[in-house]
Amino acid sequence: MTLNKITIWSAALYVDVFLIHLMRLKKMTMKTIDIFQEHKPPRKKPRVLMHVIDVDGDPCDQDKPIAQFQRRKCGTISDWLNCDNVTEVKRGIPCKKCNA
Repeated sequence: MTLNKITIWSAALYVDVFLIHLMRLKKMTMKTIDIFQEHKPPRKKPRVLMHVIDVDGDPCDQDKPIAQFQRRKCGTISDWLNCDNVTEVKRGIPCKKCNA
């Protein structure tokens, strides 16, 4: 019995498709085991940030802006703080009361 190249190629393609389908079924039914779970450090609590309620300073001026922050959930209002740049003001600062 002689096999031509097309028959061998189609048989190999059929085997490849079958193996891909089999791997997908294994992924769906088999849960991945995390073998390094006991070596992972515990996650940090997320920071709670205060947001800007008032800003003073000219954005065109090179001076550092001063801002006042508030956390609406706990009601904490900060004093006027000197910030390095506008990005720091927009980002916010950590709430001392909620992150304690």
